[in-house]
Amino acid sequence: MKHSEFLKLVAALDSNYRSQPADKFSLEVWFRNLQDLDYKIAGKAIQQIMLTNKYYPTPAEIREAYTAITKGNRMTGLQAYEIFNQYCDKGVYTDRQNIDRLKTEYPQVYNIAKAIGFTALHSGNENFIRPEFERMFEKYQDCDFKQNMLPVGFMAECQQISGKVALLVEGGDIE
Repeated sequence: MKHSEFLKLVAALDSNYRSQPADKFSLEVWFRNLQDLDYKIAGKAIQQIMLTNKYYPTPAEIREAYTAITKGNRMTGLQAYEIFNQYCDKGVYTDRQNIDRLKTEYPQVYNIAKAIGFTALHSGNENFIRPEFERMFEKYQDCDFKQNMLPVGFMAECQQISGKVALLVEGGDIE
């Protein structure tokens, strides 16, 4: 978004939450953390926050609302478990075609099923396995959602910086 668009969004937030506008330094920090967002979608995210939150949001809360709008509703662990059972009915979990379809259509569900083990999921101990599947899936979803909140390229920049720090620690030279 453009800086002028960002200032409009902050003005809306300020009119809803603050009696004094933010200082110039704070505005620059906020802009750096939100500039990659689409203005119209960010406006909807801020509108949603103003309608549901009593307190001034942080950039993280704005990015969270924005990501929820752009990525849609998250699947629950129970929904994921039901999807797994649709694709891998008891006794059919070795059917490679169904497992491949699950991997393609619901990669997150597949990753949790693979981590637990397809055989273990149909071991007959559903009272233990199902809640564990749900818990693991929801943790995975939370982690994935937080990754989606970050600006594109942010993690690559962090890895590049950590590589340079490691090189310095080892006594190397940075160009």
